[in-house]
Amino acid sequence: MCGKCHEAELDEFKSSKHFKKLESSEEGPAPACITCHQAHSVRVLTASEIEDFCSNCHNQITGIDPTVPKKAEQALASVNELQVELSKARSAINVAKASGKDTAASESEIEAARSILKHIPSVWHRFNLTFFDTEVQKGIADAKKAEEIPAEIPSAAQTTKAPGFETILLVIGFVCAYLLKRH
Repeated sequence: MCGKCHEAELDEFKSSKHFKKLESSEEGPAPACITCHQAHSVRVLTASEIEDFCSNCHNQITGIDPTVPKKAEQALASVNELQVELSKARSAINVAKASGKDTAASESEIEAARSILKHIPSVWHRFNLTFFDTEVQKGIADAKKAEEIPAEIPSAAQTTKAPGFETILLVIGFVCAYLLKRH
């Protein structure tokens, strides 16, 4: 039912161990969409809620990997780091634009990071924390790269002149003309 509106999330969920257990005839708990989200709810668990929630199944008693909830909490917390890096990159780009620098490469990098952030909710539904962390770290790297705006290098066509160079030439020209007129 949920997949009718949330196709990307369902596609990711179908690749998870949770889905495989849900679809199998094995006994024991297996989460479905409403296990974490409640029917017709906009409620999404926060990073700090994950440990308690996932520990319902992932614990020493059930024998299902008890380290998962802590890893999940850390994985979700890394999304905050991605958001902070995106903010820093946006600020760096705005400053560079204001000073007339070319920000095309940085804009491309920040878009790559934003795309990852946008896709993260779907990726989460795989319940593959290694893949999730890899994706978030790619986004963080892209955002950090976007912050590195190269200093503009003067082109060969631009020549730098000392201030007042034309004035010095003009004075020398007058002196030469005066000397030539006296001879």
